Amino acid sequence: MLGLLKIGIFTIFWLPIVAVGIYALGVAVYRLFLSPLAKFPGPKLAALTRKYESYYEAIQNYEYVWKIKQMHQKYGPIVRISPHEIHVDDIEFFDRLNSFQGKWNKDPYTAHQFANPGSLVGTLDHDVHRKRRAAVLPFFSKQKIYALEPVITSMVDKLCEKMEDYRKSGEVLPLRNALHCFAVDVVGEYCFAESGGLLDRPKFALNTMQNHLLGLKAGLRARYLPSWYMGAVRGAPEWVRQSVDPAAKHFEVWHRDVDGPVRRMEERKNDEFFEKAGHRTIFHELINSPHLPPAEKETVRVIQEAGALVGAGGESTTQVLLTMAYCLIASPEKLARLREELRPLMPNTNSPVPSLRQLEQLPYLIGCVKEALRLRTGKIARHIRLPRDRPLYYKDWEIPAGTIVSMTPILHQIDPDVFPNPHAFLPERWMNIEEQQRIRMEHHFVPYSKGTRQCAGINLANAELYMCVPALVTRFDFELFETDDWDVDMAVDAHHHSPRVDTQSVRVFAKASTF
Repeated sequence: MLGLLKIGIFTIFWLPIVAVGIYALGVAVYRLFLSPLAKFPGPKLAALTRKYESYYEAIQNYEYVWKIKQMHQKYGPIVRISPHEIHVDDIEFFDRLNSFQGKWNKDPYTAHQFANPGSLVGTLDHDVHRKRRAAVLPFFSKQKIYALEPVITSMVDKLCEKMEDYRKSGEVLPLRNALHCFAVDVVGEYCFAESGGLLDRPKFALNTMQNHLLGLKAGLRARYLPSWYMGAVRGAPEWVRQSVDPAAKHFEVWHRDVDGPVRRMEERKNDEFFEKAGHRTIFHELINSPHLPPAEKETVRVIQEAGALVGAGGESTTQVLLTMAYCLIASPEKLARLREELRPLMPNTNSPVPSLRQLEQLPYLIGCVKEALRLRTGKIARHIRLPRDRPLYYKDWEIPAGTIVSMTPILHQIDPDVFPNPHAFLPERWMNIEEQQRIRMEHHFVPYSKGTRQCAGINLANAELYMCVPALVTRFDFELFETDDWDVDMAVDAHHHSPRVDTQSVRVFAKASTF
C-alpha cells in the first residue's frame, strides 16, 4: 500500500514535469533542426525562443534593433532572429517585401500589443486590411490635406501663442511636450472636429503626454505576452490593472481619450455641426458612409481605429518635428540658411504661415524635412510582413509562405555608403546632386514604408513638418537649456525613436526673434 501511495505521489507530482520537459525538448529539436527555418543563419538561442528577443527588449530597454544589426555583421544579409521570423538587411529586397502584389498578413506577435484589432495597424488579415485602408485613405490624399491647411495654420498659430507666454515668463519650455500637443490636436481636429485641446492645457499637457508614453510601454511589454493579455487587462477593474501592470492604466486612458469624441460624433450624425467646424472629418464620413458594412461602423471598431490614428499621428510626427527643430537650433549656420530661404515668403516675424504649396518648393526646407525623416523616421521598429499565399525568394534562399519576414528601414537610412556621415543633419546632401546619386538616396529613403501597409498619413505628417517648423524658427529664437545630442539621439526601439531613459528631452528658452 505504501508503495502504491509513493507511486501515486510520484505520478501526480513528477509526471506533469516530465511531460512538460519532453514537450519542451521536442519543440527545441524541431526549431533547431527540423523547422523549415532551421537552414537560415543566426544565433541558436534566437532560433530556440522569443525570450532571446524579449531579453533585449524588456531587460535591455528595447535595444533588439541594434542586436539585429550586429547579427547581420556576423551572419550576413539574411538572419533568423526568432523561432518564426527572418530579417533581411538588403534594400534591394525592400520593394519585394512591400509589394502590392500578393497577400500580406500582419504578424500576430505584434498586432495584438495595443488591443485594437479593429484598427488598421491591428488588422491581421490582408483582405480585411485592404477594405479598411480603402475607406480611410481618401481622407489623406494630397488634395484633402491642402484643404485642411487652415486647420493646421490655426494650430501653428496657437502653438506660437503658447510659446509666447513662455517667452514672456522666461520659463523653460518643454519643446517635446509642445510639439506633441500640436501634432495630437491637428490629427484630433481632422478626425473628430475636436482637437482635444492639449495646446490649451497647462505646461503643454505634461500629464497627458506621460500617460500616452506609459501606455505605449504597456503595449510594448504585451508583445511578449499571450494575445488575450491586453484585452483582459483593459477589461478588468482598475485595482486589478494597477496590480498586474500599472502602466496598463495609462493605456486605458489613451483609449478613453478618443472614446468621448467618437461617441459624441455618433450622436450628431447630421451635417450641421461639421459645417460649423469648417471642414469635413474622417470619422464623420466613415460613420455616415453608405459603402461600409454596419460591422465596420460599430462603436468599438471606430474607437479602436481612432485611437490608432491619433496615437500614430501624434507620437510619430512629434519625433520628426522635434528632431528637425533641435537640429536647426543646435546648428546656427543651418538655421540662418533656412531663414534666408524663407524670407521672401515670410519677410518678418508677424508673417502668416505660407501655403503648403509654396513651402514645398523651397529646396533647403525640403532637405531639412528629408533629413529629419531620415534620422528620425516615425518609428525604428521592424517593418514586418507575413506572405500569406506564396514563398518569398532572397537570392538563393527560399522563405516559406506564412513565415514572418521583416526589415528595419532605419538601417538603410543611416547606411554610410549611401549617406556619408550618416548621423549628421545635413539638408544640403539633398541639393545639387547628380541624378544617379539622388536616385540611390531616394531608394534608401523609406520613412513611411511602402506597399499595402504603407503609412496612410504621409501627406498630413509632411504638411505639419513643412508648416510648423518655419513658423517657429522665424517667430522665435531658441536657446537650448541643459540639452545636447544625448537627449535626441536614437537609442532604443520603443516602437518609435526614443532617446535614453535618463533624458529630460529637449528643453529651450524662447527668445524674441532676431529674424
